[in-house]
Amino acid sequence: MRLSQENEHSRWQTGTQKAPANRPQAPNNSLNFSFPKQARLLSRRHFLRVMRSGTRIAGNLIVIDYRFGKDFVPKLGITVSKRYGKAYRRNRFKRLVREAFRLSYNQFPANLEINVLPRNKCEHDSLTEIQDELISMIKRLMEE
Repeated sequence: MRLSQENEHSRWQTGTQKAPANRPQAPNNSLNFSFPKQARLLSRRHFLRVMRSGTRIAGNLIVIDYRFGKDFVPKLGITVSKRYGKAYRRNRFKRLVREAFRLSYNQFPANLEINVLPRNKCEHDSLTEIQDELISMIKRLMEE
């Protein structure tokens, strides 16, 4: 049996699928609750610029190289050498620093560019310790 083209697909059910429920969208606070690309030091040249033309502050847990750039967003770079430990330790340190930066992002000046290095091998660093030290060091450099 042959059906004409206009009736060919009529045996298929149409319109039985429910429309997806409208869910409320989260507010777009992308700079407050994420670590966007515009808030990162990305290129080797940018890292070197911060390290060479910047100033260094050392704390108990971290060392910060910083400079005031021309962007309107604080930028973060993290450098951890193999001397710090195995890859899982280096990655954990980077995760903690990123999270500390993300949580205290609003307290930094807009044109600040920082590169964070670990001060020494410490496997028991916590997020709150790193965040407190990062905030106190930023406040100290703002006073200078």
